[in-house]
Amino acid sequence: MITFYGTLFDSRWICYFARKYPNLEKLAWISIDQVETLDLHQEETISILKSLPNVFQHLSHISIRTTGSTEQQHLIYWNILSQFNIPIKGLTHIFSPPIINIELLQSIVQSSTQSFSSTIETLTLQRDERGFEIQEMTTTIVGCPHLVDLNIHICGSAVSVNVILDRFPALKRLDVFNGIMINSGHLNNQSLDHGLRMVKASKGSLNVSAFSYLSFNCKYLEYIYLDGMIVFGPMDEESGKVELDMSWSNIHLLRLYDIRFKVSQSNFDSKNLINLMEIREKRLFCEDSKADEGGPASDNSTMWSNWYHIFGGLDDDLFETWNMRQLYEREFGESIEFFDNYEHNKKVGDTSVDSRDSNGLVKMDDWRSDFYRGNFSWIFQSLNRIVSEDINVIDTCIWNQVYDNL
Repeated sequence: MITFYGTLFDSRWICYFARKYPNLEKLAWISIDQVETLDLHQEETISILKSLPNVFQHLSHISIRTTGSTEQQHLIYWNILSQFNIPIKGLTHIFSPPIINIELLQSIVQSSTQSFSSTIETLTLQRDERGFEIQEMTTTIVGCPHLVDLNIHICGSAVSVNVILDRFPALKRLDVFNGIMINSGHLNNQSLDHGLRMVKASKGSLNVSAFSYLSFNCKYLEYIYLDGMIVFGPMDEESGKVELDMSWSNIHLLRLYDIRFKVSQSNFDSKNLINLMEIREKRLFCEDSKADEGGPASDNSTMWSNWYHIFGGLDDDLFETWNMRQLYEREFGESIEFFDNYEHNKKVGDTSVDSRDSNGLVKMDDWRSDFYRGNFSWIFQSLNRIVSEDINVIDTCIWNQVYDNL
C-alpha cells in the first residue's frame, strides 16, 4: 500500500509507481495543493504506461482526496487509468473544501464508476461540508453489477432508494451520511427480491416512503442503524399517526439514537416533533393441521404492539440529552385509549403544562403531554431487538463486526 501526498500534481508519478511497485494493491492519492494546477503530462504518462508489460495488475483499491481547487485531478486520474484493464474493487472519493462545482463533482463520480463498473465492489463518496444542494446523487453513479458496499457521505445530497436497488443488484450494505433518503419510484405488485441486508443512515433525514420501498423489495433486510436522523411522513389527522409500513421485514436489530419524528412538509421546529413511537409487529401463526394433511399451511396474523417515549434530560456536564424508554403496560394501555379517539381527546385535552427543552423534549414523567402531538407508528413483520442507548465504543464495535461479516 502507498499513501502519496502531493503539493503539485504530476501524473508521471503514476508511471513511477507502476514500474517500481508492480504488486501494489492499494493506492491513496492525497492532494494538498491550495492553487489550481494543470497537469501537462497526460499523453506522456499514457504512452509510458502502454510500453510496460503490465500496469497495476494487482491494484484493487484506490482512494483520492483533493481540495476544491484541484478537483480536476480526479478526471485526469480516471482518464489515464481507465485505458488499462485494472481490477479495481474498492474506490473512494473524498472532496475537501473549498466549494466544488456541482457539475464537476457529478462528472467525476460518473467517470470513475463508468471506468470500473464491472469490477467495483465497494464505493465511498465523501464531502462533509455543505456548500451546495444536489438534487439527486444516485443518478450520477453508473450501474455496478457487483457492488456490495455503497457509502454516500455527500452533505445535503438526495439519495433515491429505488435508483440504488435498480442500479446495484448485488448491494448488501448501504450507508448514507448527511443525506436525504427519498423514494422516487412506486410500489409494484411484485417485489424486486433484492438482497440488501443492512442500512445505516446518520445526521440526515428520510421519508417514510423510502423505507417502505426498501421493506417491500428487500426481504433479506435485517439490520437498520439510524443516528441523528429526522424521519418524516404524512399524518392521518383522525388517528394522529405518522405511519412507516415495513410489514414485509423481519428485522434482527434496530439501532436508534437521537431520532426526530415529524410531519412532512413542516419546517424543522421543536414544536412540530412527535415524541411517542409505537412499534407494531405483524407476527404470523401457522395452523399445522392443514399442513399435516398434505395441504398448504394457512397463516393467521396477530398484531403485537410496544410503545416508546422520547424524552429529555441532563448529563453530568448539564448538557441536554436524548433518551428513549419503553412504556409500562399500564402506560401504553393509556396511550392506546387516547389515540383510539384522538380527534376528540386532542380538542378537550389540557396542554398548558408543557415544559420542554430546546430540542422539544419533556422530562420522563411528563410523557402524557406528548399525546397531543400524535404518534409515530412503525410496523414490522417481526423485530428481534431494538437498541436505543447512547452510542458507545462497544456498540460500535459490535455493529462493525456485523457489517464485516455480511
